Amino acid sequence: MKALEMLTKARANLVLTSPFFASIALRLKLKEDSDCPTAYTDSVVLGYNPEFITGLSQQEVKGLICHEVMHVVMLHCFRRQGRAPLGWNIACDYAINPLVQRAKLVLPKGGLLDEKYAKGSERDAGQVL
Repeated sequence: MKALEMLTKARANLVLTSPFFASIALRLKLKEDSDCPTAYTDSVVLGYNPEFITGLSQQEVKGLICHEVMHVVMLHCFRRQGRAPLGWNIACDYAINPLVQRAKLVLPKGGLLDEKYAKGSERDAGQVL
């Protein structure tokens, strides 16, 4: 299955299983970007590396989309200001991945996850999930 097809299928599945995530995911324009190692969002585009996407299971693609949606929900692209981009993204990933996991979604292998940050993520996100 091609990357675009996998992403489209995962977003369609979210409509039925996770309408909160779907409502935001469907607003993001899918953009193939082979220069990106994995995926990203700027709150308008969900950019993705097709080779990375095709190496994931369908459940991991669904989790990845929700991960990117949480970056939008938490306004990460607007709050970075002058912070170092890589360090900011790592910190944001540690904040949102416990929320994605709590929503019973599968993150791609290697996703940044540490239980010591889970409690703070729940507090900061409020009741969005």
